[in-house]
Order: sequence, then structure tokens, then C-alpha cells
Amino acid sequence: MEQKQTYGEYKKGLELSKEYFEQMVEPVLKDEFSDYIGRMAAGCMGAGSECYGYDDVMSRDREFGVSYQLLIPGEDMEAYGKRLKARLNQMPDTYGDYKVLRNERCGLMSVEEFYEYYLGLPEGPIREEDWESLGDAALSTATNGEVFFDHFGRFSTIRTILGQGYPKKEQFKRLAASCEQAGKSGQYNLYRCISRRQWVAASMVMTNFMDAASQIVFLLNYTYRPYFKWFPNEMAKLPILGEKISRNMEYFSILSIKQDKGTVVAMAQNMSLMLIEALKEVKITVGESKLLVDHAREIREKYL
Repeated sequence: MEQKQTYGEYKKGLELSKEYFEQMVEPVLKDEFSDYIGRMAAGCMGAGSECYGYDDVMSRDREFGVSYQLLIPGEDMEAYGKRLKARLNQMPDTYGDYKVLRNERCGLMSVEEFYEYYLGLPEGPIREEDWESLGDAALSTATNGEVFFDHFGRFSTIRTILGQGYPKKEQFKRLAASCEQAGKSGQYNLYRCISRRQWVAASMVMTNFMDAASQIVFLLNYTYRPYFKWFPNEMAKLPILGEKISRNMEYFSILSIKQDKGTVVAMAQNMSLMLIEALKEVKITVGESKLLVDHAREIREKYL
């Protein structure tokens, strides 16, 4: 079915999915699965621009439609899960002008399947070392969107733990690594690459600098950086340096390295100094050095 493609004529994906769930799915649960609804959770979370609220007309050119998760404890799958899944599959394939998505990340799944799919950990990170292998984008994806309800609580318990950010040691380890990367790229290699007229290398250095600098901003705000398409939008909302760094990166990213080489170097240095000042304001570092690599060293010496 052809979906609407003009601005102003469609609902945002999260709104659409919540409306569908409340009007079509929840009545079935209350009527036919009333003995089990107390053990369920539901929401629209995970992969996709709609879960961040950034879907637009362009988002409709790929798989788009009603997307929700109905989550039950893994041990319940045998008792009523198969019957529930069969019932959901009997429902119409469309809702108004939109298709109802049915894939491995939509519809019925166990709580453990959700976290296994997004994090590779069915119960979420339990041990400190579990956090080491987790990427920011995966953690952001596992904690985005909206939970419509959680009557049983298992899903939200894990989500709450994830929402608190990295454990302190992991937080400082990643912060130190990002400070070192940002310092080496933005305050050291960028000037050298430009001075040597190594334009390809300079472009890669600029990207490495923005990657590390943005990571520092998210870590300072104790939250996870989303997939690269969405992190600039999310970063601009963050209270610590979010809007300033986001605005600077917008300009920084469209400068011509060859024509604006002096401005490129100056902006990288200016953003680096902003990051250092923020580190000092929250008392993570206290040193007077204007080099991010020195603050990376201080973080490692004090916290790791």
C-alpha cells in the first residue's frame, strides 16, 4: 500500500504506534488474555528514527509502519506466549494508510529476547565487565522510545539500571580514551596534516576529532551517544556543552579544509578548550593544561 509522502499529513511513528497499540492490541489483551496482562510490558523502543522522534517524510522510503513491542517474561512463552503470538498475527496487516510491521524486533518477544537482541545480554549488564563490550549506540537504542506500560516490572528494572549510565570505572575509562583521541586529532594532528597539505588525512582527523569530542559531551551528561545519524540532534539537547559543541560542529563540518585552514584549526582548539573547562567545572580534572591529552592522563591517574 502506498503511504502518504507529504509533510503535515502523517503521524510521527511513535504516536502512530502508541495509537495502534491502545486501540487495537490492548483491548485484545484485556479481553482475551486478562489472566496474563499483569505480567506484560509494552512500548515502542529500539532501532528506527521513530523511536527517537526524528522520523520524517524521508524516513518513509524504507520499512516504516506501526512498530511496537509486547514483552513478557521468558518463562511465560510456553504457557501463553505461542497462543498470544498467533492471536497478534491474526490482526490486520494494515492500520489506516500504514502497514503493521512484523519482524524480529517488532511484536511479541520476551524481555530477555529484547535485551539479547540489542545488547547481547538477555538480563542486561550484571557484572562490571559486562559493560566493557557494550557500544554507546546499542545502549542508546535499548533505552530510547517510550514504555506504554510495564505491569510486571522486569523490563523496566533493567531499563532503569541502563538509564543510570556507565558504572564509574567504565565512565572514566571511556572519558579518558575520548579525551586522548580528541587531543591527538584536534590539537596535534589536524594542524600538522593541514600544514603538510595532506587533505585526505586532515579530513579523517576532523572526523576523528568530532567523534571523540561528541563522546566526551555525552559522557559528561551521563547518557549514551546514539547512532551517528541522530547524535547531533540528541547532543544539542544536553545541558552540559550540548548546544555549544553541536553548533560549533555544524560550522566546523562544512568548512573547507583548504580554504579555511586557519579557521579549522582554531575551531578545533576552541572546542577542545570548552571540553577542558567543562571537565574542570564538574571537578573531574583540576589541571591547568590546555591539552586534552594531559587531562586524559589525569583521569587515568585519579580514577583508574
